[in-house]
Amino acid sequence: MRASFLLIALFPLLAMGCADLDWNRHNGVEPGTVPPQTDSEPRTILLSEMVKKLDWQKAETWAVRDHAIQNSNGDRITFTEESDVMTINGMPWQFERDAVPKPGNDLMLPESVFEFIAKRYGRSDLVRGKKTGSKYDLDPLTPPAETKKAEKATGTALKGWTICIDAGHGGKDPGGQANGVSEKDICLAVSLRLQKLCEAAGAKVYMTRTDDSYPDLDARCDLANSNKCDLFISVHCNIAPNSDDVTGCEAFYNEESESSRRLSIALVNSIVNGTGVADRGARKDTRGLRVLTKTSMTASLVELGFLSNKGEALKLEKKETQEKMAKALFDGLVNYTSRERKSVVSR
Repeated sequence: MRASFLLIALFPLLAMGCADLDWNRHNGVEPGTVPPQTDSEPRTILLSEMVKKLDWQKAETWAVRDHAIQNSNGDRITFTEESDVMTINGMPWQFERDAVPKPGNDLMLPESVFEFIAKRYGRSDLVRGKKTGSKYDLDPLTPPAETKKAEKATGTALKGWTICIDAGHGGKDPGGQANGVSEKDICLAVSLRLQKLCEAAGAKVYMTRTDDSYPDLDARCDLANSNKCDLFISVHCNIAPNSDDVTGCEAFYNEESESSRRLSIALVNSIVNGTGVADRGARKDTRGLRVLTKTSMTASLVELGFLSNKGEALKLEKKETQEKMAKALFDGLVNYTSRERKSVVSR
């Protein structure tokens, strides 16, 4: 009697199981596998699977918890375990939830990350359902969360000074490219951080660009001149075409401007002391750089490091290094302005 009762109770469950098996066979799902997800919510994807679908490859990283991928054009994306921030050619972007480390030196990422990267690099054919809405449109962290603390702070270290910050290159002009890092991205990331630090210290700041655009050199100079800026800083990275061993920071100035020489020295000294990079000194501009010859104020063009050196390129790509560089440039400005009387240098 009890056995008959159990069979009657189990019959609906067995029937449901058979129905599921029939559905799986009908839809091409092998027994023992998980049926495909049909919901519209973002799903997850392994980094290894992402690399295969995009036809990219894994790349070497500087930190143990970092995972980087790179395409044939040198574009580089870095993820960090248990972090919801990735860097694309040095620029930080935030996604919806943390990357989870998985066995085999792999990462589990939100599907939205894959969708975003696929669309960004012309592979919309890989997007599930070819979504075109804003769900997979991520925003760059400009400035990143850490720098926002500076926005809340108030200070007077640069009060009364008007500064033009020029993020080198941009848009159609990538600048130097090596080891999967583009100069224009590093320049913008550091310059945006520097902007916030200067504004928090009381300075009025003009930016030649705040996104991936390309204002020509005359437009950059005109912006600084027309707004009667006191200081002009052009942020760049270096490339050594004949050697990948060269490292270090340096700054260039117009030899006709003594104040520009002093500013360049202050900036290089601050970077060396604040980041530990090699000191290549402050140098006279022998190339007639437009942003140094056509600006009518104290001006310096700073080279943060060499992208042609693999170790230095990977460091400059990291958010922590970009923050240190911005803070070092800021400290250099404060050191310079604390000793100088505000004046415009005519040429």
